[in-house]
Amino acid sequence: MVYSAISADVKDAAVAAFQAQGINAVALTESALEKNLSDVQIVYITPGVMNADKICAQNRILSITGIPTLTRNGKASIALGTKNGKASIIVHRQQLKNESQEMSAELLQMAQVIQ
Repeated sequence: MVYSAISADVKDAAVAAFQAQGINAVALTESALEKNLSDVQIVYITPGVMNADKICAQNRILSITGIPTLTRNGKASIALGTKNGKASIIVHRQQLKNESQEMSAELLQMAQVIQ
């Protein structure tokens, strides 16, 4: 995950939550992210991060977030969350394309798609 000063207080808990699910996760600042891309497949973007969308696009890395506004604004390809007690998916098609990523038609049908 990539974090900023705004989200630094939750980074350790977020990494622990990913690791509890068997996901190898580390927390990096944006400047550290640019230097540590060798094994990165997905970047989880937190509030306050300014350029991770560009880093992900340049390196063909999928960006995700739990903050729908970040995806609506094109700062992440996919936002996962809840709406009215149900799981929700928001997909920003252009950012997904910028990252050279694809999503199945079935998943796109379930998602709110931002063009």
